[in-house]
Amino acid sequence: GWVLVSATLELCLLRMLYQRNKKLETKEVKDQPSSHGGFISGLQNTWHGWKSFMQHPVRDAGLGLALLYMTVLGFDNITWGFCILQGVSESVLGLLTGVSAVVGILGARIFPLLRSKLGLDKTGLLGFALLSGCLAVSVSSVWSPGSPFAPVSFLPENNHSHILSSSHDQVQPALNAENKAQEFENYEAGNTLRKSKIEETNSVLSYTSVTLLLIGIISGRFGLWISDLAVQQIFQENVAEEERGVLCGVQTGLQSGMDLLKFLLVIGLPHQHTFGILIIASFMFVSCGGLLFFKFSINRNKNESTQPLLQK
Repeated sequence: GWVLVSATLELCLLRMLYQRNKKLETKEVKDQPSSHGGFISGLQNTWHGWKSFMQHPVRDAGLGLALLYMTVLGFDNITWGFCILQGVSESVLGLLTGVSAVVGILGARIFPLLRSKLGLDKTGLLGFALLSGCLAVSVSSVWSPGSPFAPVSFLPENNHSHILSSSHDQVQPALNAENKAQEFENYEAGNTLRKSKIEETNSVLSYTSVTLLLIGIISGRFGLWISDLAVQQIFQENVAEEERGVLCGVQTGLQSGMDLLKFLLVIGLPHQHTFGILIIASFMFVSCGGLLFFKFSINRNKNESTQPLLQK
C-alpha cells in the first residue's frame, strides 16, 4: 500500500516538474554512429568511459562520494545485527531508523539555503566535515564501556582457574570440617556479592558503547545528505549532457565497488569482537572522501572556475 502511494506521489511530482519547465519536454538528440562490435566494442567503450572519468575535473568529487559507500556506519543489515547483539530491541532500532531519515531530510532541506549563502564547494566541504565529525562519535564507541571490541581473542575466556592458583600452590594447615564449611560459605558469599556488583555495573554501562554508535550514525545523516547533494549538483553543472550518462555510469560502478568491498570486509571479520575494526575503517574511508572533495575544491579555485564549466 505504501509503495503504491509513494509511487503515485512521485509521478505527480515529476509531472508537475515537467509542466513548469517546458525545456524538459524537448531534447536535442545528436546523430551518433551506432556500433555493433560485440564484446570487444563493449570493452573499448568501458575503457573510454573510465578514461574520460579519470581525466574529467569532477573526478575527485566523484571519488570522494564513492568512498562514502565503504562504511558500516548506517542502518543496514550489518549494523542492525550488531546492535541487536548489543541488546537493542528491534522496535527501538526501527524508531531510530525513522529518526535518522528525518535528520537526513533536514539536511536535504537546508542544502539550497547553504548553497545560496556559502556556494556549492563550501557547502560540500561543510557536509563532509559534519559527516566526519559526527562519525567520530561512533569511533569513540569502540573503546567505550560496554564495547565488545577484542580483536585479538574472538572467543570469551572460559578458564578462570588462575583466580585461586596461588592458594592452591601453598601448603595449608589441616582444618577441621567446621572451619572448612565456614570458609566455603564465606567464599561463596564473596563470589555472589562480586557477581551482583559486576552485573549491576554492566547493566548501567553496557549500553554506553552502542548509544554512542547510534548517535554518531543518526547525526551523521545530516552531513551525508548535504555532501551527497553537493556532489550530484557538481555533476549536473560540470558534465556535458552527452558525457553525463557515461560518467554517471562509472560513478555508479565505483559506488557499487565500495559497497562490495564493505561486504567482503564483513565476511573476513564476522565477529562482533572485530566490529570495531570495521567502524575504524569506515571512518577512514569517509575522511579520505572528504579530503578528495577538498582537493577538488582547491583545484577549482586554482583554475579560477567561479562559473560552471557548462554555460547554459
